[in-house]
Amino acid sequence: MKIEKEYVANFLSVISQQADTFEKINLAMTLMESRAEHILSKEDSYEDLYIDPEVDILNSSPQVIQQVERELFGFLELLLNNDVKSILQIGLGHFASTHFVLSLLMDSICTIEYDDLHVKRYSEEINNKKETVLCGDSTSEGIIKQAQELGPFDCVFIDGNHSYEYVKLDLENYAPLVKTGGIVALHDANFEGDRYGTPRVMRESSYNWKKISHSNEVGIAYFVKV
Repeated sequence: MKIEKEYVANFLSVISQQADTFEKINLAMTLMESRAEHILSKEDSYEDLYIDPEVDILNSSPQVIQQVERELFGFLELLLNNDVKSILQIGLGHFASTHFVLSLLMDSICTIEYDDLHVKRYSEEINNKKETVLCGDSTSEGIIKQAQELGPFDCVFIDGNHSYEYVKLDLENYAPLVKTGGIVALHDANFEGDRYGTPRVMRESSYNWKKISHSNEVGIAYFVKV
């Protein structure tokens, strides 16, 4: 299923003049869910749309939208209420669901993804007027330079490799690309384990983190850059 992204984005832009933030996000998420339902109907290895907030990460079934629904809504609300227009995301994910909904609501979005299969899977849906997908390791000098050339951004959302080493480097490398007054956010802010180091990065940083959390082991942490 190919959605005409430019048409949908223009439609959302028009209705936003009459609709409030809740209505605009609700419509964008409905479109994302419809797309995800279509993907789910064709992917035997995936079982759910969203992460179940009552099930731990390690034992949860594979999901198309790799977010907790209420947390994603809260994050989108945060972005719109803070007039975020441009965003840099680290991590496209298997089916680019978060990128997709952000692309409907933002003026521009750049996402970095190391897995070329994920990038190829999403390539036909890209609206080249407002979306950029960089394929490569987020810690490589070449990718960092490309992101710098596209910035600065109103927000960076770090949701790629969740190991301590990667989250730490992604925060160090990409937070400086966010404008003063912009938002720096981390996904999976609640869970700590062998492959999940975000809580440790948060503890070791000097930032004033806040959370959007409706689950024990996922959560989105953020701070406003001063």
